[in-house]
This record gives sequence, C-alpha cells and structure tokens, in this order.
Amino acid sequence: YGWLWGFTTTYVGMLWVPELLWRFGRVPWVVAHLGGFVSALFHGLPLAVAGALICALWTGRGIRPIIAAPMAIVAAELVVPLVFPWFIAISQHELLILNQVADIFGVRGVSALVALGGAALYGLVSTDDGHRRAQETLIVLMVFVLVGIYGTIRILQIEARRARAPSLIVGLVQPNLTVELKNDPARFAINLALHRDMSAELE
Repeated sequence: YGWLWGFTTTYVGMLWVPELLWRFGRVPWVVAHLGGFVSALFHGLPLAVAGALICALWTGRGIRPIIAAPMAIVAAELVVPLVFPWFIAISQHELLILNQVADIFGVRGVSALVALGGAALYGLVSTDDGHRRAQETLIVLMVFVLVGIYGTIRILQIEARRARAPSLIVGLVQPNLTVELKNDPARFAINLALHRDMSAELE
C-alpha cells in the first residue's frame, strides 16, 4: 500500500518527467511516459519502506503508530536514495506555521509531524480503546499546539526583521527560449539583442 501511494503521488506530482523526456530528450511519447512510470515506481520507494517499517514496528515490536509512523517516515527519507529527492514535508509547503520547526529539526522534522498527524487520525478511527485513543489524541494535539506557538513566534520575528531590513528592487528577464533556439549559433546576436532589449525595457 505504501508503494502504491508513493507511486501514485510521485507519478502525478512528477508529470513533468515524461514531458521533459519527450520535449527535450526527443524520445517517443510512449517511451517518455514509460520512463515517467518507471521513475514514479522508483520514487515511490520511500513510502514502501516506511510502510514496511511501520508494520514491523507495530506488529513486531508493539510500537503504536503515533510513534512508529514518524520514525519510519524519517528513516525511509534518510536511507532511500532518489534521483529527484522529495519529502513528505513538501505537502505542507503553504502551511507556514507548521514549517517553522524546520529551522530546528530540518525538513524531515516536518515530515515527522505529517506522519504524526496521519497516525493520530488513523488511531481515532481504528482504536477501540477509548482511553488510549483520548490519550494519544491529547498528546498529538499538544505537540501541534506547541509547534503552532513556535511557528507563530518565528513568523512574527522574521516579519519584524524584514520590516527593518533595507529593500532592493529586483527584475528578472526571461525570454523563454527553447533549447534549440538557445543553442543555435546563427541566433546568437538575435538572442543577445532580445536579452538586452528586455533588460532595457525592465529598467
């Protein structure tokens, strides 16, 4: 199940891989999508390893999912090498309050929080023991409240620093040329003129 989820997530999230192979690698469309399929199978391995570790820790050692899941996710992200590294934490890229703990625990700390939240939700629907369920839910809520408080404080600190910092206006020139147009020696003067004209217009 972990591998299936990892494959699906990365295949949808990395649809640019077959596009890259087809458009710039000049391979046939079918071969490009086969390459994307194989890439997603490989890049789904962290969740396969995490799933196996969770099962081993839970069924083999009796370690509850709220502890096993964060440990397994972090371990899998550490040991599985990837061509295009990605982490569970990326799913929270817009949740700035949660992400602030990365300055202490790194990106894998955020991945651990995501796993902790998922394990807590699983515990709510799967645990018959009401006392254990309430205990685990309270622990996880306390963790997220503390993370939220820290995140809020850090965001306010950074915003205050930003307000005091000197400002600089920056412009970006992007003529959006294809690889073929960039590498065509006959277009050197045209490409240079395009960059110069766009820079002058921006300025």
